[in-house]
Amino acid sequence: MDELNKQLKNMSNELRKLGYAEASIVHRQKYWREYYIFMQGSFNIDETTMDDFLLKIHSLEKNNINISKHQYEVKAAIRNLFELKTYGKIVSYHTPWLKNMPWVKPYKSVSTEFLKSLSDKGNKSETVKNYERTLKKLTCFLHTAKVKSFAEITPSHITDFLVNSINGNTHNFTSLLCHLRVFFRYLYLNEHNAVDLSLFIPKSNILLKRKHIPTTWTREDVSRILACIDIANPCGKRDYAMILLVARLGLRVSDIISLKFENIRWDKNCISISQYKTNEPLVLPLFDDVGNAIIDYIKNGRPITDNTNIFVKHIPPFEKFSVNNHLYGIFNKYLQKSGIVITPEKNHGMHSLRHTLANELLRNEIPLPVISEILGHKSLETTMQYLRADTEQLRYCTLIEGENYAAKTDKA
Repeated sequence: MDELNKQLKNMSNELRKLGYAEASIVHRQKYWREYYIFMQGSFNIDETTMDDFLLKIHSLEKNNINISKHQYEVKAAIRNLFELKTYGKIVSYHTPWLKNMPWVKPYKSVSTEFLKSLSDKGNKSETVKNYERTLKKLTCFLHTAKVKSFAEITPSHITDFLVNSINGNTHNFTSLLCHLRVFFRYLYLNEHNAVDLSLFIPKSNILLKRKHIPTTWTREDVSRILACIDIANPCGKRDYAMILLVARLGLRVSDIISLKFENIRWDKNCISISQYKTNEPLVLPLFDDVGNAIIDYIKNGRPITDNTNIFVKHIPPFEKFSVNNHLYGIFNKYLQKSGIVITPEKNHGMHSLRHTLANELLRNEIPLPVISEILGHKSLETTMQYLRADTEQLRYCTLIEGENYAAKTDKA
């Protein structure tokens, strides 16, 4: 067992040198242990034993590119082990799932045309990347099903693909349906398929959505979460400021990780941004506690870097966060430390703090249009979805312009 732990430590240190996050290393260690047991107490590895392990333990056939995210992570971990044993170092850096997956040739030209059309219409690069991931999943599935071109797709292929794609994540599945609907409509309008297959994409489960009550926390819960952050630590200073920006101002995570120094208007005591999601301008008051937390991080916690984003990773080379990073791990670390009981029906991502703020404002009798403006919503309907947790208060909520938000919430 000592030898196993020594080997795991050495391999983990190699990943740390490449800048892997600790959470990723923990996952890799799990799969290395699996391989160690599979090989009956040995890390000896070659192409044959690697392929044998992947097939027998994780049902991953060699050269199969239509794989799940879990299978991709396992394959990457065993590939790390193979490289370390073969070359004495890890030579291929971990890349996000599907990022570098090759296009299947019969579908490449149409797929890239479609993605270019999305860019030409002004869609953000991250949105285009999300569509690309969906199309790569779809085309890999079609290739496996021996469908030679988009013109040969039938409704039964769509059904099989959707069944194969269900993973329990309602949000991801809803996005998948949206991507397919847009893409199949494009195929029909551009005569790549004689049938409008978008009509065969089922609607997302609106009834299920209506049953879902947004997760909110009490004021005491939020205080407990903030209180357990070690603000004497540089990472703690960063995390405290980021969480406070959601809890006090309701900023989206995408706007927080994109926040630049020029967005903080110290002279006017406000934050002024163009929202990442909507491109709409948003100006919010800079409360003293939020401003002080940002100043403390910049002066006493932020690594020395030329990056123009205020909040950066604390692992060299101190890069900005990806816009796809929802800070889920950071928030849940402190949520668990706080000892707050998390029931199965609760969503516990950073976004839940936006729902919490919305309901807090509602209970303080802030008018609905003002709440909508604070949250950066384009419509009141979206805001009302946030407020389903407090339906009785919403029933009496006035829909006219009300008192000054900054003045009222700063006293709360």
